[in-house]
Order: sequence, then structure tokens, then C-alpha cells
Amino acid sequence: MVDLVTAPFGTFTINAKEASEYEDNGKPLYFTILDTDRVIGEFLENLSIDLINLDGNLLGIRFLSINKKKGEDVVAGLIETYVEEMIKYENELAENTIKMIDNRLKLLSGEIEGVEKSVEKFKTSNDPTNVTDNARLYIAQANDYKKLISDYQTEINVINSIEMYLQQGNPDTPIPASLSANDPSLTGMIDQYNETLLQKGQMAQSASSANPIIVNLDRTLNDLGKAIVENVRSAKNRLLIAQRNQQSNANKYQAQIAKVPSMERQLVDISRDKSTKEGLYLYLLQKREEEVLSLAAPVSSTRIVSLPKARKFSC
Repeated sequence: MVDLVTAPFGTFTINAKEASEYEDNGKPLYFTILDTDRVIGEFLENLSIDLINLDGNLLGIRFLSINKKKGEDVVAGLIETYVEEMIKYENELAENTIKMIDNRLKLLSGEIEGVEKSVEKFKTSNDPTNVTDNARLYIAQANDYKKLISDYQTEINVINSIEMYLQQGNPDTPIPASLSANDPSLTGMIDQYNETLLQKGQMAQSASSANPIIVNLDRTLNDLGKAIVENVRSAKNRLLIAQRNQQSNANKYQAQIAKVPSMERQLVDISRDKSTKEGLYLYLLQKREEEVLSLAAPVSSTRIVSLPKARKFSC
């Protein structure tokens, strides 16, 4: 029978280890139960984390302890917890990206279905005729430019998706960066924002919002958020300018296509609209698959260079 020990903070039992060499000599045993916050505070005082190389991201973790095994276990547990938190954070980022992509795919699916019905209705009501060789040549040249315009529109749509996420998103939620792969500058800023947000989340577990480090991180996040919005707008303006330039080139051939039957031009316009939407749909599907695969095989980006090893220091 095991006796229960009742204390103000709870009821518990005390059992000896199976391999223990303890011998009962009839004397009472005494135990010290410390306050959790006090233990955490003492651990933090003995813990130090330093940047090993200024140009990289290699960290050195040190923990002072009078017990060699305990010190190694504390550092190992800290690393293990950090890796688990990184996987959780990266999974959360992937899940947010998948949700945003799913919403966009749902809208695009309806739009593509509508365009396909338009093509079917047009072909049922009309009998498109062939055009002259010269007209076909002009159409081919114009369509080359329109293809470039369509490609720019796909990038603009992606930028619009990111801009919409920034307007509707939670400031404490990571920003999906995978959709901005075509803009390294924007991707880098989003990565920096997410890393700062992760650092704030870790600090917030042991510090209040008034802590100078937390305040500084909030200021950094605010500045980065504004910079990202500005970068998104600038990227969008650059794409719009490039798209208008291609449109200007395409317009040079529009006068030569005047002989093309009206219904042929309409069919070309409908098909181009369908091609643009399908291109964006396939692009988003590919990005979604990449995020799903990252969730299926979660691997932290953190790498352990060397396992915790106790060292003896002389005073």
C-alpha cells in the first residue's frame, strides 16, 4: 500500500528507484519542493547563449551546474524543445500558406468553369472561319506579346494574394513566403519578419510585454511590416509597368488584325483569359503540393553541430 502525501499545492506519492541503494535506517527523510518560477529563474541565470560566428547563425549554449549529468541533460532538453518548437512553427507557416492557397484555388476553379462554359457557348452559337495567311501571322505575333502579358498577370495575381493576406492577416501570425519565390528581396524580408516573430514568441514565454527586448522586437516587426507592404506595392507597380510595355507592343499588331472576323477575335480573347487563369491555378497547385509535402515529412531547419558535453571549470 502506498501512502498519499497531502500538501497545500496537491497530493502525491514518493517511491524509491528500483536500482536504488538506499537502506531504511528508521530516520525520517526530508524533501525540498521549490517554486516553479524560482527554479526557472535560477536555470536562466546559469544559462547563456552566444553567437559563435558573427556572419553565420551558429549558436553556443552553456549551462553552469554542479552536476555533470544534470547539466548535459538540461542543454539536451533545451535543444530538443527548440527543435520541436521550430517544427511546430514551420508547420504552422505551411498550414497558413495551404489555407490561403485553398481559398484562392476555390475562387479560380469557379472562374475557370465560367470561362469554359463561355467557350462552349461561343462555339455552339458560331462557326469560326479561317483567316488569311497574313492575318494569321499578325495574330501569332500579337499572341506572343499577349502570352508575356498573361505571364505578368500571373505574377501580379500572386502579388495581389500576398497583399490581401497582409491586409487581412494577424500581426502575430507568420507570413507565407513561398508564393514570393520570384522576388528574392520580398522573400528575404518576409523570412526576416517571420524569424523576428518567432524570436518574440520565444521571449514572450519568459518575459512581459514591457520587457525592453520585447518592445524592441515589436518595433522591428512594425518596421518590417511597413517595409514588406511597401515592397509588395513596388513589385506590383514594376510588374504593371512591364505588362503595359508588352501591351503597347501587342497593340501595334491590332490594326493589322482588323480583317480577322469578329467572332475569331472574341474566341482568342476568351481562350487567353482561360489560359491566364489555368496558369495561375497550376502554379498554386504546385505550391500547395510543396507545402503538403513539408507537412508530411516535418524536418526542422535546425542542425546540431555537437552534442552537449560537460566541462570542468576551476575557480
